[in-house]
Amino acid sequence: MQRRAGHAGQPAGAAPVGRAPAAGAAAGIPRRKARAVQRRKCRIGGIPGCGSGIFRSDGRIRKGRDKMTLLIVVDMQNDFVTGALGTAEAQAIVPAVVEKIRKYQEKYDRLIGIDKPNEGHGGTILKGYHYAVDAGADYVFQTDTDGQTLPEEFWQFWEKRKECGLLIGYRKKREDGISRLFVTRVLRLVLFLIFKTWVKDANTPYRLMNGKQLKNSILQWAIQGKLVPQDPNDEPASVLLERIRAEKARLVKEKKIKKDKNESIIYRSEDNSYYEKFLATGEVKCIDEEIPFEIPQGWEWARINTIGISQLGKMLDRGKNIGQEYPYLCSINVYWDGIDLSKIKTFKLRDDELSKYRLHKGDLLICEGGDYGRCCVWDRDEEMYYQNALHRIRFYCGLFPIFYKFVFELYRNIGYIVGQGQTIKHFTYESMKSIVFPVPSISEQKRIVKLLKEVLFLVKRYDKKQDALNYLNERINVKLQKSILQEAIQGKLVPQDSTEESASMLLERIRKEKQKLATEGKLKKSALTDSIIYKGDDNKYFEKNENTEMDITDEIPFEIPDSWSWVRLNDICSYIQRGKSPKYSLIKKYPVVAQKCNQWSGFSIDKAQFIDPDTLSSYGEERILQDGDLMWNSTGLGTLGRMAIYCSTLNPYELAVADSHVTVIRAMKKFVLPQYLYYYFTSNTVQSVIEDKSDGSTKQKELATATVKTYLVPIPPLMEQSRIISKIEQLASIMRG
Repeated sequence: MQRRAGHAGQPAGAAPVGRAPAAGAAAGIPRRKARAVQRRKCRIGGIPGCGSGIFRSDGRIRKGRDKMTLLIVVDMQNDFVTGALGTAEAQAIVPAVVEKIRKYQEKYDRLIGIDKPNEGHGGTILKGYHYAVDAGADYVFQTDTDGQTLPEEFWQFWEKRKECGLLIGYRKKREDGISRLFVTRVLRLVLFLIFKTWVKDANTPYRLMNGKQLKNSILQWAIQGKLVPQDPNDEPASVLLERIRAEKARLVKEKKIKKDKNESIIYRSEDNSYYEKFLATGEVKCIDEEIPFEIPQGWEWARINTIGISQLGKMLDRGKNIGQEYPYLCSINVYWDGIDLSKIKTFKLRDDELSKYRLHKGDLLICEGGDYGRCCVWDRDEEMYYQNALHRIRFYCGLFPIFYKFVFELYRNIGYIVGQGQTIKHFTYESMKSIVFPVPSISEQKRIVKLLKEVLFLVKRYDKKQDALNYLNERINVKLQKSILQEAIQGKLVPQDSTEESASMLLERIRKEKQKLATEGKLKKSALTDSIIYKGDDNKYFEKNENTEMDITDEIPFEIPDSWSWVRLNDICSYIQRGKSPKYSLIKKYPVVAQKCNQWSGFSIDKAQFIDPDTLSSYGEERILQDGDLMWNSTGLGTLGRMAIYCSTLNPYELAVADSHVTVIRAMKKFVLPQYLYYYFTSNTVQSVIEDKSDGSTKQKELATATVKTYLVPIPPLMEQSRIISKIEQLASIMRG
C-alpha cells in the first residue's frame, strides 16, 4: 500500500471499504459523540472500495450480498500537518492504522488504498472524490482521524442512509473561534431553510452522502477556495477590485455607464466581523448574517453591481415593438450545461436598441423566472439578443464569467438564491443585488474553472451511469418480484410438508364451517357453494357441482403440487361484494375507501372522502370493513386490478366502508390467509389478464362481482400459506436493502 507524506515524515493511511446497498432522498442528521480538540482545518485523503465487506470497528468484515460500492474518505493529512494532533500522537496513530490496513489487504485482495503528497486541502479532496466519481461509488463516507469521531458509530449513519441523501454528524463539544462559530451558525440556518432540519455541527467532516451529493460538495469546496491551493504570487482580490472601480469611473466619465449610487466596499474588521461601507454616503453597517461561508485570505466579498453590470432583456410586446426582426434568447434556451439554439425565436428591435440588447461573448445569462437562477455563459461570436426573462451580467476587468456561473449554481442548489412571488417565482434584480459574491484573483478563478470542468465532467458521466443503474435495478427488482410471486403461487418457493393437512381436507373443513355459520344465521346462504375441482386420471381438470360436471382444463393457468387444490374464490370467502355508492359529507367521521386509497404501495386512508353520518344506518353490518379484507379496484383503466389489504390501525376513525368502485373480498381467515390471497391476485398470472377478464368498453372496464367470485385460486395447506408469506416478505426485505 502506498503512503502519503504526513507531519514529521510520518505516513498517513486510509480506511478500508466494501460493498454496500444504496439509497437516498432528502437530508438527515444523525448524532455522534466526540471529544474536544484544537481548532483545525480539514484535509481529506481518499480510499475507494469495491470489496466484499464493510469495515467494522471491532476489526471484522461484515459480509454483504449487495453490489453497490462505498467510498470512505478519511482525514489523516491535515490533522497531522497543521497540528490538530501533535507529532507524538501522529507517531502513535499512523503506523497502527497503516498496519491494520495492510493486514486487511492481505486478507481481502479487493481492498484498495490510494494516497498522495500533501498538496493542500482541495487537491487532496479532489484526489479521493475524483476517484469516487470515476469508480462509480454509490456512497461516500468522510471522517477524521483526530479522535473526534468514533468508528463504531458509523453504523448509526449507515442504517439511516435510506432516509436521507446526506447525513451529517456533530461533535458534542467544540472549541472553535468566534468566526468559525458564526460560519457554522449561518450554515445551520441555510440548511434549516432548505431541509427544515437543524444541523448541530455544519462544519463537521463526519458525513455520509450518496453519489448525487458529490457535485454540490465539489462546487462548495471550489467556491470556498478549498479546491485549488492559493498562490501567494497572485494579485490580491483587493487590488483587482480597485482596478474595477477605476474602470467603472472611466466608463462613467465617458458616459458609457451611469454612476452606481450604491457602490460599496465590503471588508473584514479587526473584530472578525464583516462590514459594508457605501461610498456615496459613508454609511457603514455590519453584514455578518449575509456572509454564507468563509473565504481564503486574499479573497474579497462584493455585490454583483461592483464586479459587473447587470441588465434585463427587452420586453416582448408585439403591438409596440418596431424595427427589424432579430434572433433572441429566453429562459427556454438557457441551461446549466450551455445554450440550446434549437428553439430560437425573433423579435423586432430598433436601431438604437441593438447595442443595448446584443450579447457579447462572455456574457452571463441568468433566468429571471421559471427555474430562476439557472444560468450559463454566452460563448459565441454570432449575433444574438435577449429578452426580459433573462438577466445579463457583463463583468469588468476580465473576471471569469464561468466561475460565477458555478457560484450561481452552488447558490441555487443550497437555497441562497430565493425566488420572489406567490405562485410564479422570480429572481429579481433587487434580489440579485442583495447577494454577496466571492472574488478571488483572476489567476485563481482560472485554476478553479479548469479543475471544475475536469471533475464535473466526470460527475456528469457518473450521474448518467448511476441513473441508468438505478433504472436497471428498478426493472430488475420488478421482474424479480414478479418471478418470486409466480414461484410462490405455483408451489415452488417453499418445500411441501407431507405431514401437513392437504388443501382438499382444508376445503372440506371450510365447507363444514360455512354450513355451520349459515345455520346459525351468521352467513348468507348465497355464500354457500357445492363446487369441487379435481384432477382426473387423464390429467384433465374437472369441476363438479350439484348435478353437473364439466371439463375446465382450459381455465387452469399452471400446475400445482399434489397437496394443493384449485378452488373458486367464493368457496373460500364469507363475503364478496362491491361497495356502495356513498352520499358524501364534509364531516370527517366515516371514511369511504375509494380506488385512490388502494395503491400498490399499500392501503392509505389519507385520500379517502367521508359519507354523510346520517346514511350509516343504510349500510349493513357486513359492509363495515374488517381487518384482512381485500379491497380490489374494479373499475377504470389504470386502477383496475389494484389491490390492498384493509388494516384498522391505519384508520384513525371509528370505521370505514368501501365505495361502488371497490370489491370487498372477505376470506375465511381461519383457513385462508388474506396475505396469501393478496400475493396471488397481485401476481402476473392475474394482473396480466385482468382487462381480458373484465367487461365494458375500452375506456371503462368493469370487473363484475360474478367474475370475482368465480376466480380460480390455487390453495396450499394452511401452514404452507404461512411459510410462503414469510418467504416472500424475507426476499422483499433483501431486495429493499
